[in-house]
Amino acid sequence: MKYSVKIKGIGMEVPYTILKNEDIEKRTPGSKAEWIKDKLGIEQRHICTTENVVSLGFGAAQRALMMADMFEDEIDLIVVNTSSADKVSPSVACMIQHRLRAECPAFDINAVCSGFIYALDMITPLLDRYKNVLLISTETYSKITDWKDRNSCFFGDGAAAVIISKGDTPNFVSSIGADGDGWQHFNCDRTSTFQMNGKEVYKFGTTVLPTQIKKLLDDNNLHIESVDWVVPHQPSHNVLKETAKKLGIPEEKIYFNMKRYGNTAGASVPMALYDGIKTGKIKKGDNIILAAIGSGWTYGVGYLKLDLK
Repeated sequence: MKYSVKIKGIGMEVPYTILKNEDIEKRTPGSKAEWIKDKLGIEQRHICTTENVVSLGFGAAQRALMMADMFEDEIDLIVVNTSSADKVSPSVACMIQHRLRAECPAFDINAVCSGFIYALDMITPLLDRYKNVLLISTETYSKITDWKDRNSCFFGDGAAAVIISKGDTPNFVSSIGADGDGWQHFNCDRTSTFQMNGKEVYKFGTTVLPTQIKKLLDDNNLHIESVDWVVPHQPSHNVLKETAKKLGIPEEKIYFNMKRYGNTAGASVPMALYDGIKTGKIKKGDNIILAAIGSGWTYGVGYLKLDLK
């Protein structure tokens, strides 16, 4: 079912400190700056020092409110997707709500890197009840990274927020799913750093992303030729290049922003969307595919004809 979705505001926040590939090479045995750039497409990432998931999400929300020309008391629901919260309880959403001084329901979801699309899938049927929904994606994977592990080069920290309301015409459809058989290939215990099987991540991503995008298009009588941008989760250049190849679209239609931010997990899709809008590459009326995979496994895809204030 298609829903009517308008983006009233969008904002992004990243930590002040930048970690370049050369810095990774110095601190991580066996890593090479050029390999990270050539194979993953990453040159740098932002990492937290004094910041955390709440402060980053709060900053992104403030910027989204500013763009929307809205006050905090106009928000009817706050949903946060994160997989790197500092606390088990309370929710990040409630802590950000407190800082915003908003008065509305607030809760978290965790679908890891697919979190933003999961959240969109959940809230779009609720837009008749909640007029303005603040969706915040915020991640701080540097806090669960073993810097002696070569996989440390993948992730960066950041947050993005969007304010969503009901639009005038149906322009959004989504599909989410999960495959728990892959849970062991990326996991993190409560008191440890993440463990990742990079080969399995690549295998799952290059299989599921193109398959699910094609299925979404076919199920909704949409054609890949009409797509202006694929705005994906940012696992690596190689995953996304292979996805473009399997879809039969030029790489230029895949929006990459991992060069500056790395993989920001559940915040990567909305951060890429923000980046595209602010640079003027992604415009109102563009036909956009959103796509992501996450540990679990989880996956989500969506089609959006961008309705932007």
